[in-house]
Amino acid sequence: MNRNKKILNVTMAAGMAAVLGTTPVIAAAQEADNGVSKEETVYVNATAEGEIKDITVSDWLKNSGSAEGDISDVSDLEGIKNVKGDETFTQDGDKVTWNTDSSDIYYQGTSNKELPVDMKIKYYLDDQEITPEELAGKSGHLRMEVSYTNKSKKTVKVDKKDVEVYSPFVMVTGMILSSDNFSNVTIDNGKVISDGDKEMVVGVAVPGLKDSLDLSGDLSDKIDIPEGFTMEADVTDCTMGNTFTMAVTDLLSSLNLEDSDDLDELQDSLDELDDAAVKLVDGSKDLFDGTKKLYDGTKDLYDGTEDLKDGTSQLYDGAKDLDDGAKTLKDGTSQLYDGSKDLDDGAGQLYDGAKTLNTGAGQLYDGTTSLYSGTKTLYDGTRTLYGGASTLASSYNEFDAGVASAKTGASQLNSGAKTLQSGISQYTAGVDSLASGVNSYTEGVDTVNSNMAEYNKGMKSLTDGVNKYVAGGNQLADGVTAYVNGATQLTDGVSTYVAVQVPWHREPRTM
Repeated sequence: MNRNKKILNVTMAAGMAAVLGTTPVIAAAQEADNGVSKEETVYVNATAEGEIKDITVSDWLKNSGSAEGDISDVSDLEGIKNVKGDETFTQDGDKVTWNTDSSDIYYQGTSNKELPVDMKIKYYLDDQEITPEELAGKSGHLRMEVSYTNKSKKTVKVDKKDVEVYSPFVMVTGMILSSDNFSNVTIDNGKVISDGDKEMVVGVAVPGLKDSLDLSGDLSDKIDIPEGFTMEADVTDCTMGNTFTMAVTDLLSSLNLEDSDDLDELQDSLDELDDAAVKLVDGSKDLFDGTKKLYDGTKDLYDGTEDLKDGTSQLYDGAKDLDDGAKTLKDGTSQLYDGSKDLDDGAGQLYDGAKTLNTGAGQLYDGTTSLYSGTKTLYDGTRTLYGGASTLASSYNEFDAGVASAKTGASQLNSGAKTLQSGISQYTAGVDSLASGVNSYTEGVDTVNSNMAEYNKGMKSLTDGVNKYVAGGNQLADGVTAYVNGATQLTDGVSTYVAVQVPWHREPRTM
């Protein structure tokens, strides 16, 4: 069961000209018969048990148009403000002076004076007294007792004598109850009006009148003047809205109770009072129809306010998300720009490295070509040297020719060695250019590494090719080394051959 229920508040509206002891209005320092009158309404905000929380007083200075300029009023209200119009005022103690162009004045203020009528409300659930807070959300048989205490007395003439009586206040209390929560609603001094969805309950009382009339005996039994009322109902998950109470003074003024000389006149007056009370109850239906519309409109306003609040919250969250998204977009755009710039720089470096690599590859090709040419020349010289050595070995008589041939072969060998050295130098230069290109290429790759995944595959293939090339270079170097060793051995062999053959040289024969 939902315990978070609204308990009722009590609002009292007292339509009386002198409830709080205000004095008549004096317009332009003239008497009150100059066409200016004052109507005062007291609004009391009370707890669900009738305890007063605050009092607001609304005053209406009715100007028939004959008074223009300053209108003086006497008021002890606090926080006075003009609630309709832009007329200004000055205040000196209790004297309030309004400047007007013959218009009516509507002003409002607060008061802490004691009210002339007290109101108390007691609640009983299944014949057990209960507080309004405890009643919220409960179910059972509810009895609500409303009582009024008149504390305002005045002296009037009754049967030519001065008699102290209570001020004639008629108290009317009304409430609207939901048919979903209240059923079988009854009231002893008042009326219940149902429209199918809601129960409109109006209670009427005239506190102090019975004591003022000093009724006793049979007359007291015949004439019932209520001091309050009792409302009963069966409640389910009890919840109640505001209760409105109005205190009226002018309802009894037309009965002329001050000049009643006999009981017949008093009875007639009481009959008129009864008729007036019935009319008051009937008129309260119109009041509560308007109150119902006000209630429904207030609910719609509240719901609309909730929707507005939710919409505003969503708008705020959306605006915040939009702002965060804009910041993220800004940061991402900046990062994208920086990345694009780095990519462009890296692409430039990659292009330069590839260009250098291409140049180095060309130089490497040229060096390889020169190395091949030198190797061929060396090979041809070796073959020539080999032929000369063979000739030298086969014929001593052809030694000189063999030596010459060997010298020629040695010369060709030297030329081939130079060509080989030139080819090696060009090869080394090509390798250096290749290394420079590879370094530039590596820098470009490092810059765009995150965006050049495919390039890594090509780089791997290039690395494999370079490794194979280096391996071929190593093999070539091994071949050159073997060639040099072979040439050295050949030279050693020729030297040995010459050393062996010299002792065989014969002296020239004499003729």
